[in-house]
Amino acid sequence: QIVGAKMIRIQNGKWTPLEAAEFFKYNFPCAKYIVNTRLDKEAQAASRLRYFKKLGSNSTLEEIVDKSKWDHGFLSEFAQHMDAYQARLIYMEDWVNNVTHLNEVVEWLGFQNCQYDKVLHNNANGYEQDKSLLEVGGGCQAPIGFWKKISLRFVSWTLLINWKRRIL
Repeated sequence: QIVGAKMIRIQNGKWTPLEAAEFFKYNFPCAKYIVNTRLDKEAQAASRLRYFKKLGSNSTLEEIVDKSKWDHGFLSEFAQHMDAYQARLIYMEDWVNNVTHLNEVVEWLGFQNCQYDKVLHNNANGYEQDKSLLEVGGGCQAPIGFWKKISLRFVSWTLLINWKRRIL
């Protein structure tokens, strides 16, 4: 099993990207961060607008495009302030249809002999789970000390949401 965590919306805090980066570096010096954003702000805004309309929001497309651009800027700057071994900026448009990008991230995380065969889509039709099985090849190994570091991070950081993906 590969165990990870998902952290969302750090850009909504009352801090600058530099302050956020300093906080994470200081409090979680061994952690690695995958910063995922979209290049196509209009597509991101349209997706958010559909979601927010379901919640009864009166936000306009222009307001959401502006917020998407601001979020992207914050997250990009946050990643720039992190050390290269600690943060990796990826774009959804690059990896969603090309598993090679995700395999590069897995390698950057330190996993060995792990090659995903496809990308799962867990946000299809809103937030439905992709139930297809995922192959990563034989002999997938986590980096030395990975499990100890991950479990310590989960215990000490309450804003992280645990998730597990079954891997064959």
